[in-house]
Amino acid sequence: MKIVELPFPVHDEEEIVDVIVGALGSRTRLLVVDHVTSPSAIRMPLQKILNFAVGRDLPVVVDGAHGPGNLPVDLASLAAAGAIAYVGHCHKWLCAPKNAAFLWTRSDWQARMHPAVIGNHHGDGYRESFLWPGTHDPGAWLAVSAALDFQAEFGPEAIQTYCHALANQAANTLAADWGTERGTSSALASGMTNVALPPGFDANLRSAERIRQSLRRDHNVEVPVIPIGHRLWVRISAFIYSEIEDYRRLSRAIAKL
Repeated sequence: MKIVELPFPVHDEEEIVDVIVGALGSRTRLLVVDHVTSPSAIRMPLQKILNFAVGRDLPVVVDGAHGPGNLPVDLASLAAAGAIAYVGHCHKWLCAPKNAAFLWTRSDWQARMHPAVIGNHHGDGYRESFLWPGTHDPGAWLAVSAALDFQAEFGPEAIQTYCHALANQAANTLAADWGTERGTSSALASGMTNVALPPGFDANLRSAERIRQSLRRDHNVEVPVIPIGHRLWVRISAFIYSEIEDYRRLSRAIAKL
């Protein structure tokens, strides 16, 4: 397995595509690409990546951990573009309980897709082979419909529009307050994005955790603090209960550290 290291900060889709294309070789048999990366929060240019992969007859699996509820997930369009599978979490932006997720596989690949746990339904078909992975609590799965109903009250498009706009406004505000920069352009952001912390902090995991704990304990602010390259970054997220004052409070808290 080969892991591709993306440029960061990054503001151009072509930079991402060029790095991925350059990493593919004659022995590459499968490409797994995020819908939105974590922790760098880059909204990947899926269509451009899929266009290239189709030209190489290379199957693509999309890791949608931060996709559903954050970005539109059009499985029919992904299938037409060349993706063979999409794995999505429901406990993040869809607000379902943890352990709720889904796997979609294009019809012509379903016979080759098998669960990690092989049970007595092996050989009974794609759907049946995944239905009973042993003893488990199906409560999280059953709650997904309630989470979707909650989203429908506001409208998924309205939620995403609000969250994306707020995340971009917050990122611009923090970068201006701290005299730093964003990790991506607005076109490569979603409901979450990164902003560099001001100079003066050690760019390592120990320093990042110390800052995160201090923000939580002393300022009631919860935000990931991440060392990327030689700097620390905060990965901010926006949701329907968020407002710009939340991020101004983060800005003031960082200034006190």
